[in-house]
Amino acid sequence: MQLANNEEDIKLEKISKFLEQGGTMLAQHCECGVPLFRFKGKVICPICDSNSNKDEKKQKEIEILKESTIEQSHPQISIPPVNEIPITSQITPNIHSNASTGIQPDAMSSETSEFIKKTLINKIVQLSLDLQRETDLSRIKQQIEAIESGTKALDNLK
Repeated sequence: MQLANNEEDIKLEKISKFLEQGGTMLAQHCECGVPLFRFKGKVICPICDSNSNKDEKKQKEIEILKESTIEQSHPQISIPPVNEIPITSQITPNIHSNASTGIQPDAMSSETSEFIKKTLINKIVQLSLDLQRETDLSRIKQQIEAIESGTKALDNLK
């Protein structure tokens, strides 16, 4: 029993040192059961010391899983570089209508509309993937708001 308590004390002491040195305790836990810490830009387990090998393996597994998930559920949408987009007089819609003549505002060209839709879809997918890895609550809230804003903008284009 004394040995178990001593091991617990050592674990608590190591965790305390990370907190004192400015480490951020994360919601994820190591395989040993101890919370992981973000310290100097790296995710570390205070008990297993550097989990860099474990983190690299986990990161590779996540990347492989993410790539296969993206390929299966979201076909990659290609967006042409900006210099390849045709510049026409209809790229920016004329939002001012002439009430006295009854002229309706110019509609956005279909090319421009498709480009904007593809850009929004790619950004929403990217934000969704980033959201899966995020642990900071304020960033999660920001990303959810950005996804919501993007989907509303996409709905407005339809």
